[in-house]
Amino acid sequence: MFSLFRVGLTSSVALFLVVGVACGTAPSGDAASTTKTLSELRTADSTVSTAIAARDAERTATHYADDAVLMPVAEPIVEGRAAILEEWRHVFGIPGYASNSRLVASAVSAAGDLGYTRGTYESPMLGIGGKPVVERGKWVSVWKRGTDGKWRIVLDIYNTDAPPPDHQPSTAKRPDR
Repeated sequence: MFSLFRVGLTSSVALFLVVGVACGTAPSGDAASTTKTLSELRTADSTVSTAIAARDAERTATHYADDAVLMPVAEPIVEGRAAILEEWRHVFGIPGYASNSRLVASAVSAAGDLGYTRGTYESPMLGIGGKPVVERGKWVSVWKRGTDGKWRIVLDIYNTDAPPPDHQPSTAKRPDR
């Protein structure tokens, strides 16, 4: 059984980052720089969501830091951009898989170099026997702005609102973990 959507350090670090970012943080400076920084983060999130909706594993993986962590439901932690690329190839190989996500909230740190996005998703796919099933859930992505100014996901985690549906196996080959 494999559950889908987005994911990415460790759960204690994730909690620290999310709580730290959520507790009254905004880029230092004026309101215009805060608005601009938050807009850039939301644009990065929209860009990765578009890549996922297009089932483009390579483009999706470019939005992750080299040492990013993806934490999918009912699967081992996936560490590093190369392994995350393979995981997305696996996900996109599930027959009938699609992704519809909605950004619900976002925030940036006082320094403007950390942020988070969170939202909901709905992923239709083919279940066992070819019957259509839909997985609904939520996600949180922790982002870090690199020295190049680009936002990249450092931690990505998602979980389902109900037990994940059984689905047909992915047709993508998966390297051993």
